[in-house]
Amino acid sequence: MAIYTLDTLETCHSPMDALGARIDMLAQMPAFLADVLSRCSDEALRHKPSVEGFSILEQICHLRDIEVDGYSARLDLILSQEKPLLPDIDGSRLAIERRYNEQDVGPAFMTFRAARELNLVRLRRLTEDELQRKALMDGVGEITLARLIAMWAAHDAGHWEELSKFV
Repeated sequence: MAIYTLDTLETCHSPMDALGARIDMLAQMPAFLADVLSRCSDEALRHKPSVEGFSILEQICHLRDIEVDGYSARLDLILSQEKPLLPDIDGSRLAIERRYNEQDVGPAFMTFRAARELNLVRLRRLTEDELQRKALMDGVGEITLARLIAMWAAHDAGHWEELSKFV
C-alpha cells in the first residue's frame, strides 16, 4: 500500500481523482485486517508491543470505533449541516474505557467491515461540491470534506504500517 501525505494527491490529481485513489486505499483495509487475523492466535492478537502500544485486537477495536463514532459521524455532520463542529476522539481513552483487549475480535472486525462498506458506498457518491463542504474539527481547525477523507486515508495507512510489523 502506498503511503501518501495529506497533500500528495491534491498536488498531482483533481479532487475527484484524489478521492478515487483514497477510496481505493480505504477499500483495502478490511481485506488486510482479515489477512492479519488469519495469521494470529488469540494470544498474539492480545499481545501489547509496549505499555502504550496497541495490540492487534486493540487496533481493530480502535479502527471500528473511529470508523463508526468518528468518520461515519463526521461524514453525516458535514453532509447535513453548514460548517459543523467535529469533535475530537481520544482513541487511547476509548481503549481503556471500552477495554479493547478484553473484547472478542470477531464482532469488532465485523462491525468495522460493515461500517467501512457503508462509508465506501457513500464516498463513491460524493460530488466535487460536496468535497468542498467545510467543518471545524476540534484540534485541527477548518477543513473540507476532501481534507477529512485525506486524514481518514492517512489514519488507515498508519495502522496498516503498524499492523504490518506484527505479521
